[in-house]
Order: sequence, then C-alpha cells, then structure tokens
Amino acid sequence: MGERFSRLYELPKMQYAVGSPVIIVAGALLRDNANGKLLGQLKFKSISSKPIRELGIQVVALDESNNMIDEPRTYQYTGIQIERNQEFGENVPIFLECKSALSISVVCKQIAFSDGTSYIYPPDANWKLLPEQKKLDSVLGELSSQYRRETTNLSRYIPVAQDDLWLCACSAINHCNERSCNKCKQDVKALVTALNVKTLKEHKAAFDQEKEREDQKYKKYFTIFAVISIVIALIAIVVPIVSWILR
Repeated sequence: MGERFSRLYELPKMQYAVGSPVIIVAGALLRDNANGKLLGQLKFKSISSKPIRELGIQVVALDESNNMIDEPRTYQYTGIQIERNQEFGENVPIFLECKSALSISVVCKQIAFSDGTSYIYPPDANWKLLPEQKKLDSVLGELSSQYRRETTNLSRYIPVAQDDLWLCACSAINHCNERSCNKCKQDVKALVTALNVKTLKEHKAAFDQEKEREDQKYKKYFTIFAVISIVIALIAIVVPIVSWILR
C-alpha cells in the first residue's frame, strides 16, 4: 500500500521579515492520495517576548510559473498560548480548494498577543532566509572547548546578525535591542569578543598547563594512598600471624 500523502513542494526554511514576532520555520504542500485534496502544513516559531494567542495567515496556491491560481486560503490559528521559542502549527492541516497547485506561498496577516495588543504585517513585508550558522567546531577546531569554557557550555555555533536579529552561539534567536541572549543569558559583546583566536590559544595553553599540574598532583596523592593501603593490608595480615607465633 502506498503512502497516504505525497509531498509536492517545500517552503524555504527559517524565513523572517523585519519586525515579525514569528519565524516561518518550515512548510509543505501535500496531496492526500485518498481523495486528491491538497493541503498545506506550516511550522512557526515565536520570537516574541509576549505570548501569542492568535495568528492569521493566507496560503496562496501557485502554478509552475508561480502565478496565483485560486483565491488565497485564509486561516486563523486560534485558542493557542505560544511562548517565546515555542514552535507551533505543524500538526494543523490547511486544506486548499484548488487541486492543481504545484507550490504555495504564505502571507502572514496579523498576530494577537495575550495582553490584548496586536501586530499587523505591512503589505510589503519582505521575508528572507535567516543566515545559516557555522558550527563552532568546524571553525575553531580544538579551540571550541576553550570558547565554551569562556562563554557557556551551550555554545555550539558562531554568533551571527541579520537585520534586527542576532543568533546566539547557543542558536537562540534574539532581537538587536537585547544585549543578553534570552536562552543562555550570555552577553552578545562577550560572545563576539571571545572569538579572538590568539586569546583563545593563550588561554587554552594556560588551562592545559594548570590541568597537567593538577593531574600530577592527583597522581602523587594516588601513589601515596596506594602505598598506605598496601602497608595497612600487610599489617592486617602480619600482625595476626606474629601474635599466633608468640602465643
């Protein structure tokens, strides 16, 4: 038996428009092979400090030339309480009237927050891909462990900025008016300053030397402890024997 759904198209991942309270993490156009209907599935991520209770969108059906072939499908995510860094929407199918679409586009319209305020998207909102972060280990190599010692154990990527956002070494998405990461609490200036390779090499050399001294110290203590343990064991054996002989 074949698969129930066929994937016809995937949206570019991790899209952001300046000022948007959400990221479009992923999306796809699917065909239900049981009835031929088309549906969209979308995943969003909140980057807002205020909980989101509603998100209104439109899904546009497109042909092979990216021309709209039907009226946009309006959909409202309601009854939700989405906190910052929380993803949502991926389990909600959005059925389209059109059965001939080959791709889709998504238009975010408005967001309502739990405090009663709202965000209205401008008609010319320009959605762009967030930059892909380089992995710390691939850039710094063996110095990446020292970078983590100087920042946070959560550091896995090179921090990067785009428009009004910066992406932390822990991968969390922050706004440029936020000095510290909302997830790992590291200061953005400290994260960038810590990337100095010369300083990292010097600090790593000092750390390695200190670690070697500590290892030698523990090795010495272990040797002394081992000798004492042997002496105690011998006494425990010899004393009863001597006592027996002298009886």
